[in-house]
Amino acid sequence: MTQPPPLFRRQPGATPLIGAHRGAHDGERPENTAAAFRRAIELGCDLVEFDVRRTADGELLVFHDAAIGGRAIAAMTAAEARGAAARQGIDIPTLDEALGICTGRILVDIEIKDPAAAAAAAATAARLLPPDSFLLSSFSRRALRIVQRSFPALPRGWIVGRAVPGGWQMLAKLAVGPLAGLSGRPACLILEHRLVVAGSAGGGGAPLLPWLAWTVNDPAEAGHLADLGAWALVTDVPDALLAWRRGAGR
Repeated sequence: MTQPPPLFRRQPGATPLIGAHRGAHDGERPENTAAAFRRAIELGCDLVEFDVRRTADGELLVFHDAAIGGRAIAAMTAAEARGAAARQGIDIPTLDEALGICTGRILVDIEIKDPAAAAAAAATAARLLPPDSFLLSSFSRRALRIVQRSFPALPRGWIVGRAVPGGWQMLAKLAVGPLAGLSGRPACLILEHRLVVAGSAGGGGAPLLPWLAWTVNDPAEAGHLADLGAWALVTDVPDALLAWRRGAGR
């Protein structure tokens, strides 16, 4: 089997990376903000995950939801979107601003929410981040195909959040075959944690690609997923999972 990209080449039994889901957010630091990304770095997280959308005037903003204040981000200018979010107490960073915080300090998982953002997000990441320090991920196979065509050398992660007939081993096989509708091999699978647990309980075995699990907030489950071979665990409570990893001697 072809070796995965260098970023994902980890030995069996190696310590799973701890990723901050939309940054290390709390009551003082909203998710997907500069403050949440800085906090993830301060805590010692290995990876930060965040979402990217494209505005009507072509700007890339880091935001999860498709709309703000009842208006679609895709139909707003960047200034309008940021102004609407500011009225809700949220300071939306641009992708450039977010990557400026993270570059050289933490690995980055850029989730592309809208295929219209795919090519520009890939170009921005390739311009601002060191090689082998990031991946571009999406639920959308169309977005992943766009990234593959535009920047075939960049690692892509296919996010899956629902059960697939045959369990997670079948899911991994689909990820590299024509039934997945993907052009080229993704670097990794990004699996909803309950899918992984159900697959392992059903005898699914190890997946054929490196994999991350999300969103893992229970330290006991983190241990189980680590034993199954997770490359990384993405969590809403990175401080708790970092403490679990230290206590487990991982």
